[in-house]
Amino acid sequence: MYEVKGVPSVNKIAEIELKRIANILVFFAKTTENFGVTKANKLLYYLDCHHLLKYGRTVIKDKYIKNCLGPVPIETYRKLNVIRELSSLTENDKQEFNIDHELLFEYIEIISEDIGSNRPLEKIVAKKDFEKTWFSESEREIMAELAIKYHRTSAKELSLKTHNESPYKEAKMDELIDLKLFLKDHNRPQNEIDYAAYTEKLIEAISTNFQ
Repeated sequence: MYEVKGVPSVNKIAEIELKRIANILVFFAKTTENFGVTKANKLLYYLDCHHLLKYGRTVIKDKYIKNCLGPVPIETYRKLNVIRELSSLTENDKQEFNIDHELLFEYIEIISEDIGSNRPLEKIVAKKDFEKTWFSESEREIMAELAIKYHRTSAKELSLKTHNESPYKEAKMDELIDLKLFLKDHNRPQNEIDYAAYTEKLIEAISTNFQ
């Protein structure tokens, strides 16, 4: 693939976006209790919603669908399902997976942990320290607020909470959720999410610093 000098390639953008998602998962794995796959889905959702509410844009480049357990980030959840499988494989078997999943697996793994409930927790475990370089100050601010607020909140409690909010209530099952409806619940104008424009500037800045 040809690259224009000073402009990050599509592959580089995808890699940085994946590292951002990986580090969000690392952050919450280190700062909240019983951080499993379902809780991760909900905290990613609230990270996007609260950052949109306060700063006018989302944090990750993903879309959410309505699931019986609440909003689910489509691409991130797909990657987590692969990590779940990858965590249980031998080293030789892991070589069959592509670099995206191997990169995410450098940061996290998923283990089964008995927490005394009907089913074991699919716990996300951090394998690296949190790398704050990938995030803006406002993103780290909202992440910290959520970690404090939902430190001990269970996945079930978070799921039930999302069920009572407009983005979930106004979507059809298994269809896309409109995050702008979160603003409606907080009496804020439903402005357009200009994630793409912001991301382009952020990725370019990060790429320049790490060349």
